[in-house]
Amino acid sequence: MGITQKQQMVLDFLKSYEEKHGFTPTQRQIAQHFEFKSVGTVQDYLAYLEKHGHIQRARDEKRNLILNPSDRSVPLLGKVAAGLPIEHNINDEFIEVPTTMLKKGHSHFALMVKGDSMVDIGIVEGDYVVIRQQTTANTNGQIIVAQINNEAVIKRYFKKKGVIELHSENPKYKPIIIDPEDDFKILGVFVGLIRLN
Repeated sequence: MGITQKQQMVLDFLKSYEEKHGFTPTQRQIAQHFEFKSVGTVQDYLAYLEKHGHIQRARDEKRNLILNPSDRSVPLLGKVAAGLPIEHNINDEFIEVPTTMLKKGHSHFALMVKGDSMVDIGIVEGDYVVIRQQTTANTNGQIIVAQINNEAVIKRYFKKKGVIELHSENPKYKPIIIDPEDDFKILGVFVGLIRLN
């Protein structure tokens, strides 16, 4: 499960404070920064962030937060079809992904997979796909997320004699042939997979 925008703001504050000062803020400083009425609210946020692996807390120190430096948050933009298209929608959740999946200087986002059209390469329903935002495919056969008439799909991209085909990785699904009348655009290319359960 991702984290909400407010939880992400708390996590971002922890990271920026640590970068600036060399250590994390106290719970009271966090409460003051966000104008929370009590430190109890901060404790709730920290408990959630710890439960989901974003931070660790040492019980015997005042400044007791340890951030996970190997992860970075990307926005979770909804669901993508691995099967029939599903409408995508923007919300305010984020998901932590390893920095090894991310290319510097590029924007990334994540989508939750619905359906079974990509099972033959190990992308199953409930997985989160990490996508590097770009509007073109680099090669034939590349896995992309595309929008077709306002619905998002994850497929393999092929362009043959000027005709775009989107292929599944499950033999029960036929290729999608993009008609010139279709509202089609590439949203990005697949760079990694997160499986939380």
